[in-house]
Amino acid sequence: MSAAFTLLPPVRLAGLTSASFTAIGETYAAAQDGATIQAKAVGFTENLLFDRGIAVTLSGGYDGAYGFSSGYTTVSGDMTITGGTVVVENLVLQ
Repeated sequence: MSAAFTLLPPVRLAGLTSASFTAIGETYAAAQDGATIQAKAVGFTENLLFDRGIAVTLSGGYDGAYGFSSGYTTVSGDMTITGGTVVVENLVLQ
């Protein structure tokens, strides 16, 4: 007997379970106005540039199944907002 497991990606757009993203920036690039970007409680190393004229929520700290958010997502890098609106939840910048 064997089992196969498929891990969910570390970041996704809420409601789009089929989309697979490995970085917050690439998820933002695919986001529509009003989207919520959900990130697992893991660490990312990237510089974030929010420069589109859309509103998004960046919500971190999710468990492995995106069932709930009880921790924090850590981003090692810079975050710059030059356009649009970004609401940030459960995110630590280092």
